Amino acid sequence: MSKIVGSIPPLVWQIIIFLIIFSSSAAGYYSGQNYADFMNRGWYTQASDSDLANPLTVLGTIGSVACAFVLVLRFPFKPAPILLMLLPVLSWLIISSAWSNTISSTAVLTLKAVIYVNALDCALRQLDAKSAFRAFSWSISAILLISLALCISDPVFRISIGADGWRGLFTQKNRLSSFCLFSIPVLMFGMRLTPISSLFTLILTAFMLVMSQGKAAIAIIGAAAIILFAVNMSWRGRGEAKTTLLVTCILFAFTFIVISSALIYQVNLGLIDFTGRARIWSWFLDDLGKDIFFGKGGLTAAQDPIFVQRAESSGMPSTSDSSYIMILYNNGIVGIFLFFATAVGICVSSINKNSRHFIYPIISVFCYIIFAATESDTRFLPYYSTYSLLALFSIAAKLRQRDQMELNA
Repeated sequence: MSKIVGSIPPLVWQIIIFLIIFSSSAAGYYSGQNYADFMNRGWYTQASDSDLANPLTVLGTIGSVACAFVLVLRFPFKPAPILLMLLPVLSWLIISSAWSNTISSTAVLTLKAVIYVNALDCALRQLDAKSAFRAFSWSISAILLISLALCISDPVFRISIGADGWRGLFTQKNRLSSFCLFSIPVLMFGMRLTPISSLFTLILTAFMLVMSQGKAAIAIIGAAAIILFAVNMSWRGRGEAKTTLLVTCILFAFTFIVISSALIYQVNLGLIDFTGRARIWSWFLDDLGKDIFFGKGGLTAAQDPIFVQRAESSGMPSTSDSSYIMILYNNGIVGIFLFFATAVGICVSSINKNSRHFIYPIISVFCYIIFAATESDTRFLPYYSTYSLLALFSIAAKLRQRDQMELNA
């Protein structure tokens, strides 16, 4: 099987990366709808029930089949390092679903994560770092350019231009801002190897991030960029990376603690309400009660009839808009611990690699844990934020190995 994998052209692996990015970025949101509903929402003027599938459904299906085929080709395979990082979280997700009614949906989501992470790992192993970065930049550009075209040309999507922010292919502005947020570290990392494509995509991504009006994402990437600039300025002329990486992690941790404490303090005083988020969080915590240690199980929150009914009657969304609240509700304190353990594990592994390349995975972890406080799509599950973080770590490891080979030559 390994010979078959090795004989597949690099272009195929670049396409695999695009399919992973598209399928996990929420750009494929409409693939879950029937064709008539999809048509009514935009792109076309007339709906037709006789048509079986919309374009995004076809593309999403192709992506899933392609990634599953990669898994079959590599079977039996040694679990990839980036997959091993997720195993504790994914395992607890499955275990906790045993005392809920979400075993089947949880198993499907977990299997999807394994399939896509395996495909990502295989693609990155078969491509050199330059080709991998080029695949990421082209893929990000394609999704954002289509989103830009939709916002400008389509009357349904054009409604989002204004106070609500742009969304394009995404369900809402926060999904678009999330995609841009986790794209920027990848593009910044790729600037040295693919300067033209990375720079063009970086400018496009920054523009779309601003137009999405995602305040949290803009603030987070702004803080990360300032810290990255300060680290790079202090790094000049130094050969030891481990100390600098450790200091960076400590600085990020301190920033996270300060921001979290300030927000909690203001919420308690009633100074801010996150446009209703604080009330939703209190509902989740009130419903959790004695289940706080192990959680309700699996992916219970979205199907909890008590919460859904209360949310609908109050005109509130049936999601917490916070990964921490969602994890705590579904998987308890154990789930929260595993979430942070995974993030810390990636940082510790990055420090131990003793290479300046790993500043980018660390930056992505910082963005990850901050953004997770106000959004519920960053839980080390099949979302682009997860894959961008894993890709950064994997590419950094590839570059470190190349540097060592050149040093020993």
